[in-house]
Amino acid sequence: MVFFSVRFVLALVALVAGVGIAVAAWPHLAASLMLSASVTAWTHEVSAPIAGRTPREPAAPGSRVGPDGTIMEIVNDRLDRTPVLNAEAAFQAAQARVAAAKERLEVLRLAEDKRRGSMLRTSAVEPVRDSEREIGRAGAELGVARVSEREGLHVLMTEREAYRAKRSAMVKGPPGATLYSVAVGGAVVEAGDPIARWIDCDELLVDAPVFDPWLRLLSVGGKGQVMLDGEDTWRDGKIIALNRSGDAADARELATVAKGRDRGAGQVLLRLAATSADFDRCPVGRAAYVRLPDLDLLARFGFRSERGSPGKDRISP
Repeated sequence: MVFFSVRFVLALVALVAGVGIAVAAWPHLAASLMLSASVTAWTHEVSAPIAGRTPREPAAPGSRVGPDGTIMEIVNDRLDRTPVLNAEAAFQAAQARVAAAKERLEVLRLAEDKRRGSMLRTSAVEPVRDSEREIGRAGAELGVARVSEREGLHVLMTEREAYRAKRSAMVKGPPGATLYSVAVGGAVVEAGDPIARWIDCDELLVDAPVFDPWLRLLSVGGKGQVMLDGEDTWRDGKIIALNRSGDAADARELATVAKGRDRGAGQVLLRLAATSADFDRCPVGRAAYVRLPDLDLLARFGFRSERGSPGKDRISP
């Protein structure tokens, strides 16, 4: 019985010591787990509006979209002009028919005026009526020719506008946005092909890996602190999304993702309370440390972790 009590006491002491070590090491453990966090941003894909070729020297990744929103111009220098040429030929033919109908009508009217001028009597009624009917038919033919001319002009303008729209088109983005990736110069693209991605460096996010079981301790709207690698200042962050390992946003949606997201690691996305104006340049892609107070077990036991550099936190009651 005494031997059992000693073993029990020793086990209890070992358990308490283990818990104490785990609690004391928690801030450093949490910090080390968060070393793979990354500053990121939502990416927005831009597709080619037409088939064609990108410019030989497109804007470089990292550059800003200008005030007019132009990213690049796509030019299709092999576009078939046959529809425009056919429309031009049809319109010219319609114009020729109008000119011929007008000339015929003028000739008939002149002839009728001469006949009437040479008539001394009004007994020649039938010839006059025949000429009037002929003039009427010529006038109707001119009207039909003019309708055809107007229709031909409309078709021609439509074909020319369609050709211009397919011949070249501007790729647009929000003024001031930062280009994250751009298609290579001189590349042949089809309509709908992705040719650029842009990000908003004033809407900065932080992607932090957190094990799936820990996500239940967090909530959207919760607070966090972020320190960029190489800095010594903590910045405020706000949780905007909690994704389990199978549902994490990836490189198709984010400019960069947290490094080392192993199997079973979920995702915490925080909105950083900072803009590009707070940095020398857009910080997307920089590594970051993340602290999540809701995961700080010491806080649950009445302790607080004083702010400092990761790995140098001091614990005080």
